[in-house]
Amino acid sequence: MRRTGVVLSRTVIAEQVWDLNFDRETNVVDVQIRRLRAKVDDPFERK
Repeated sequence: MRRTGVVLSRTVIAEQVWDLNFDRETNVVDVQIRRLRAKVDDPFERK
């Protein structure tokens, strides 16, 4: 929310959120973003 409109790479997200040495072959960031979007968007008609 602090960076509205700014696109962040998976590596930046992983390092800043989980403080990890990010393995680029994993889809952990994609899965977490998908789950977050489902919780935020699903109850509403407009996504």
